[in-house]
Amino acid sequence: MKRAILWVAFAAAMAAQPVRDALEGFDPVLLVQGREEFGKQELSSTYEAFRYVFASPENKAAFDAQPSRYAIQLGGACARMGPPVGAGADQYFVHEGRIYVFGSGDCYKMFSKEPARYLEPPPAPFPAVTPGASTLARSRIERAVIALGGAASLDSMTSFEERRIRRIGEREIRERDLVALPNRIRQESIFDGRVFGFVTTPTTDFQVTPRGTELFTPYVAREVRRQSLRHPLIILRARNERGFRAAPREPDAVEVDWEGVRATLEFDPASGRLASLSYVDRGPNGAYGEVRRLYSDVRQVGNLKLPHRVTVHFNGAPAERLGRELESISVNVPIDPALFRP
Repeated sequence: MKRAILWVAFAAAMAAQPVRDALEGFDPVLLVQGREEFGKQELSSTYEAFRYVFASPENKAAFDAQPSRYAIQLGGACARMGPPVGAGADQYFVHEGRIYVFGSGDCYKMFSKEPARYLEPPPAPFPAVTPGASTLARSRIERAVIALGGAASLDSMTSFEERRIRRIGEREIRERDLVALPNRIRQESIFDGRVFGFVTTPTTDFQVTPRGTELFTPYVAREVRRQSLRHPLIILRARNERGFRAAPREPDAVEVDWEGVRATLEFDPASGRLASLSYVDRGPNGAYGEVRRLYSDVRQVGNLKLPHRVTVHFNGAPAERLGRELESISVNVPIDPALFRP
């Protein structure tokens, strides 16, 4: 899961008003053509979180016919850091006919030098799986579930909570993930007495700030949800869900695809325990590459054996900033349903 520390660093951008005037008043249809021309206030359209103005009725009609082509991309998230990091609506860059915005001047500079590094590459097609390969993949997953504590313990789990303490210099950030299974997730950080975070559920996705809550744009909601669902407990528990796909990888791994999550699970050959989880995502500086989480320090929690330490590598190199050491894990904890409502 992408760490909530990003919420602290970009709190001002994230707490912006739900609908904002965009692009300093320039016509977006002309911007993607490389021309900066102010629009007219009487010619405007609102799409997702932004209001756009146009230099002519024809440009407004073109935008209204294909808003996803001309509007700010990534749902208004910072093009370098990606969701859930917010961005301003006026610091923009046009790349290959698409408009991107940024959370800071440094993000603008880094993206504008090498845009391709910060844009998600298209996923490779999921491999065709023969019945024999599917059986092998499923057997590896079930062995990992047994090593975790067994199918009955995992499948009957209703919730879990993870707590961490992160220190930045002399400051302390308390982080908490609350998961009401199968797929309601709240991740939050408490920093200087202020709460930042986000919530994702099958029906509603929103951010939490000291100024209240705000709904995500559809793209940001989808990306935040995908990041949240990359937890190994959630993935393993979803193994029998409709749409869950698994293909074996050698020597002791399985590639899975479910709810937009594409990941490779590697298992310890001796015990069958999940040893690592790999996927393509942004690294510490926002560029895309392979993120690999390695799990260790397994402890008994109720009827389950859960790792309390996550070490992260990005493109094969240690990425300490993305790692985490848990203060505690609790399972089947009561969770107030109100925490999942705006």
